[in-house]
Amino acid sequence: ISGYFFTMFFITHVMMEFVLIYLGMKTVAIYNIIPILLFPLCIYLNHRNKSRIAIILSICELTTFSTLSVVTGGWDLGFYLYFIATISLIYFTQTLKLRYKTSLTVLITLIVVALKILSRDMVIEVESQIVSTIYILNLIGSISSVSMIYYYFDSQRLGLAEETEKTKGLVNDIEEILQANTSIANKVSTIADHFSVNFKES
Repeated sequence: ISGYFFTMFFITHVMMEFVLIYLGMKTVAIYNIIPILLFPLCIYLNHRNKSRIAIILSICELTTFSTLSVVTGGWDLGFYLYFIATISLIYFTQTLKLRYKTSLTVLITLIVVALKILSRDMVIEVESQIVSTIYILNLIGSISSVSMIYYYFDSQRLGLAEETEKTKGLVNDIEEILQANTSIANKVSTIADHFSVNFKES
């Protein structure tokens, strides 16, 4: 997986720290220090070919951050939208088996439903215009994350398909060469047999 994902998550959390402090969400702001330290570790793990660990850490972090943000700030701020990016990461990554993808997706869906029920009466004490602005920013951030995840893995899929076609072409070329060599070998064998027969008769 590309290290750009973890770099993007790192930059997002750094910028998010200022938003959280401005909104007075101290608990989430304190927690947000963890992902700021975590994603450089994910970049390192990914570089060391330990993508599975990096992906799992990212999924856990994104789920925890979104959950805390909704519980602390309410549903209207739109932090739940990052669950969409989390599910996209789970779905498109090739480092997780299908049964794990399904289980994690179901678990996150249940968390979202529970948060919607528990946070419906929770409204953060800021102006409605600020709430709308934060919601729009979270919406843009979520869409950007999903788009980047889809673009990257779709590019990987297309690249793999292209390499597969090249490999098939190479295999076909090798088969044609082998068939040509077999044909030549048969002709040489036939000529040798004729020569042997003629030599015996003479």
